[in-house]
Amino acid sequence: MGNLTPIVRGLLIINVFVFFADSFISEGGLKAYGMLWYVESPNFRPWQLLTHMFLHADFFHLLGNMMGLFFFGPWLERTWGARNFFIFYFACGFGGAALQMGGVSLDFQKEKTSFVLKKDEIKEAQAVLKKYSKDPTPANLAIYQKKYEPELYQKNKRFFDQADRVMKLAQELKKDTSAQKGNQSMGNQILKRKESLLKESKKAFGQLAAVQAKQLSQLDELLAGGIGFKMLGASGAIFGILLAFALFFPNVEMMLLFFPVPIKAKYFVAIYMIFTIYAAGGGNVGMANVAHLAHLGGAIIGFILARFWLWKYKYN
Repeated sequence: MGNLTPIVRGLLIINVFVFFADSFISEGGLKAYGMLWYVESPNFRPWQLLTHMFLHADFFHLLGNMMGLFFFGPWLERTWGARNFFIFYFACGFGGAALQMGGVSLDFQKEKTSFVLKKDEIKEAQAVLKKYSKDPTPANLAIYQKKYEPELYQKNKRFFDQADRVMKLAQELKKDTSAQKGNQSMGNQILKRKESLLKESKKAFGQLAAVQAKQLSQLDELLAGGIGFKMLGASGAIFGILLAFALFFPNVEMMLLFFPVPIKAKYFVAIYMIFTIYAAGGGNVGMANVAHLAHLGGAIIGFILARFWLWKYKYN
């Protein structure tokens, strides 16, 4: 690492050390506290805006980012100086996090409206269910399900038809005392079946109430910001470095492992940026766990800083 510049060397050492410390000493504990959670999540802490840049999901995630830093970072640090490169690196990392979290927040705010409406619907159904639960007969269960759980009602239609017949027979049996005496065995069977149906109906009311309580709890968690989104990695900073490298050294030829033909930096980065923009816009690239907006955000900040702040160093 003798040819490495000071800031690049330091960043490499810290990233590698943190990865192995987290993997073999803390067993993922550093990730739990250091990765960047969604800002409304109860797990969010301000320091995560910085610490998430030194944490990586796995070895290949670390390797990819550190290779970008190793190969391209020294060129820029030598050109700009250590102080400017240091500021640039972290500014791109923060920019990537900001754009990714902004995109998540935008999506969440859209979902939030549907969560509130769904919660109101469940509360209305919950109030009606509570009313019918005071007399948990199959008939009341049928009325409730027909309005609020139509699919479940259709599924249980046979049960409700059978319950209706049994309840009518039990009612007739109660009125006609002579019939009770004439066929005591059949009367007992009807009454037993009635009791069984009432137990099933009461149980169904209890299950519906439990489902509603669980749904409301989940919606409350979502509305509180616990949507579970989190991110980690130095990718935002690395994409800023890639973009700046293409601006300052556009004609440097690169030999890629997966494309063993020399390609100029400006073409490689242009292709990579097109792919990133497509993926960040929702394109299906089979990389659902990748924070494409963070990549794009780092590249945007990298372009702005390189072109309008650091461009003067190109001609020194």
